[in-house]
Amino acid sequence: MAISSAIYGASKRFVSRERLQQMLRHELDQLVESLSEKRKSETRLFAFANTVATQSFHPRDECDGWMGLRFQNEIGGPPSEVLVHVRMHDPEAVQQQEALGIIGVNFVDATLNWTGDVRQFLEQLAGQVAGSRIEVDMIQLDGPAFSKVDNRHASLLLVELGLAQSAMFLVDGTIVQASEILYAKRVLVDRGTFRPPTLANEDRLACAKMHFGEETGGDKGDLVVVTEMTLVQIGEPGLVDADDFLARVDLLRSLGHAVLISNVPQYHRLAAFLGRYTKKAVGLVLGLGEFRRMLHEEAHPDLSGGLLESVGRLFRNDLRIFVFPEWNPETGQPMALADLHFEGESIHLFRYLMEKGRVRDITGYRPESLQIYARDVLRQLRSGSQDWELQVPPCVAEMIRKRKLLGYTPPAIGSPHS
Repeated sequence: MAISSAIYGASKRFVSRERLQQMLRHELDQLVESLSEKRKSETRLFAFANTVATQSFHPRDECDGWMGLRFQNEIGGPPSEVLVHVRMHDPEAVQQQEALGIIGVNFVDATLNWTGDVRQFLEQLAGQVAGSRIEVDMIQLDGPAFSKVDNRHASLLLVELGLAQSAMFLVDGTIVQASEILYAKRVLVDRGTFRPPTLANEDRLACAKMHFGEETGGDKGDLVVVTEMTLVQIGEPGLVDADDFLARVDLLRSLGHAVLISNVPQYHRLAAFLGRYTKKAVGLVLGLGEFRRMLHEEAHPDLSGGLLESVGRLFRNDLRIFVFPEWNPETGQPMALADLHFEGESIHLFRYLMEKGRVRDITGYRPESLQIYARDVLRQLRSGSQDWELQVPPCVAEMIRKRKLLGYTPPAIGSPHS
């Protein structure tokens, strides 16, 4: 470590994006300085580096690392750069090193033979090791070689292709590896489709944040609030509408929300994913209907233990669920947790979770929020109506109109709303 710092400069963490970029820039600059005069008309120069933490005599819960390549796409040209973050799943250090070697060779070959096709690049990078042995959960492509690449699309492709479990976008649009934001923090996650984000979404999240903060205490600085969407039909390339997902990412960012896109539709898997990064309290925000479905036996076909195993995994750590009521048009009243009726073992699980305080109603919301449904808003904005605009935050309405997002259809000329 002392030698590394002497060569590349100080860094807060040795296994980090910062340290990787220090290494890449130093090594390529040195090559250019040493070789460009002798080979400037015939050679493209590049530098490959990685900084990783594999399994050791002191077992690690997570083995991960950064690898990158900084290169001249044209002889003597300005540098371009590719950075990836990887997680190793093999149990032994030797196996992890072997997998890193394979993906490293793939990485150099795919980058230096870049064709302009991001999907092809990622499939070549994966080779025989990504997914089962190595997870590639962040990628960043910068420089003239990638001038036509949208890093957001590349990150979404990682999730779609099963190379990563998630892609995370900060409010300013920066793409990050999840641990950079969630590590050792209290995390509140609001799962939804957000097509589009409505005033009801904002209301329920604000109330849930207040409840979560009151129940878990701590400094406001260690609380991270994330809106989360799950890709559907994972593993079937071409079926994911990237533009649709990224439009919703932009709408949520305009509201000041960080966004997580995942391929973990089951809640127990989402809890396990979050548990990678924090041992502090985790909160999930759900609608009443979604919570009702979660406690049905048939909702857990992926587990041999069914509902009981799912609930056990979900609440293994300090996790709690905040449930947003729904409007009952028959009674003209809100429906909350007390109005739910279950059968079989679901009754006992429900009572247990309520008594332990692991599940609670969201209160303090505006009653009119319960009668705002995203599916109705989406239908209206696609039909040429303007009624939808009063059901979403003003900045969301403005962005949808200006960029014609989510299939927006302007009102017909001469109509009462035009």
